[in-house]
Order: sequence, then structure tokens, then C-alpha cells
Amino acid sequence: MTDEGHERAPRSLRGGYGHHWRLLPETQALTMVLLGLVTVFAIALAHDEIVHAMVEAGWIAETRREVVEVLFGIVTFAAWSMLTLAFAALIRGGRQGTASGSGSGNGR
Repeated sequence: MTDEGHERAPRSLRGGYGHHWRLLPETQALTMVLLGLVTVFAIALAHDEIVHAMVEAGWIAETRREVVEVLFGIVTFAAWSMLTLAFAALIRGGRQGTASGSGSGNGR
């Protein structure tokens, strides 16, 4: 088993932690992007119910319901697109970092 990422981890993280690579900025960024994708997916599934609850609570007029649903869908789609692009950039950056020789040196 290799200790990949050990040389990139800050010295303070190398000590007592068993999985120090989980604390690397790239890992944290990827975790946040994946959590964002899951959150946006859940919101996209429930956007009709969310708008309905907003109408029932009086936040939105009944006459504007359809317009708000469409706008909510557009905003959700834009958020999903941005998170997908961020995810692709993180993966691309990780592959380029591995291909440039910062990997474990086992020929992969």
C-alpha cells in the first residue's frame, strides 16, 4: 500500500491522522461539490412541492405559481451545470496531477 499524497499534506496533518489525504484541499473541494450535486438533485426532485408550499405559506401569489416553478427549474439547472463543470475540473486536475509524475511511481 502506498502513502500517496503524503508529500503534499501539510506537516501538521501528517502526524496522528490515519487518513490525512482526506484533509487535502482537493479532497475537501470534491466532497463539497458532490454534496452540492446531491442537494441540487434533491431540490430538483421536489421543486414542485417546494413552490406549492411557498404558495400555501403566502410567499408567492397563486397567479405567479407557474412562473416561479419555471424560474426555480432554471436556477436549479444552472446550479447543476455549474457543479458538474466544477466536478469535471476537479477530476481533470487530479488526472493531470497523477499523469505529471506526482503519483506513487508504480507505472500507472
